[in-house]
Amino acid sequence: MQLLSLKLPNPKPQNEIEMLNGSINLAARLLLMMGFGSFQFGFSGQQQLVWDHGSLKTFIRDYFDVPPALGSEGEAPEDIQRTQSGPNCRG
Repeated sequence: MQLLSLKLPNPKPQNEIEMLNGSINLAARLLLMMGFGSFQFGFSGQQQLVWDHGSLKTFIRDYFDVPPALGSEGEAPEDIQRTQSGPNCRG
């Protein structure tokens, strides 16, 4: 954030931190097509992600690092569904 702060004109605006956070959140939203930060004058209808520390790479990895949910026989639920009602099912 310090590098971005250096690019702001002098005198620094009173809402410098808010402006910098908004710019970072906008860049992350555009890059990843995910909802980061909050909208002051808008509503997305989705839960906003709060990334307030660490690297973006670590945040995304941790966000999507969810163990797969397996069925009783070690199959993923969508595999069970396809097996029971797929186009090749005769019954």
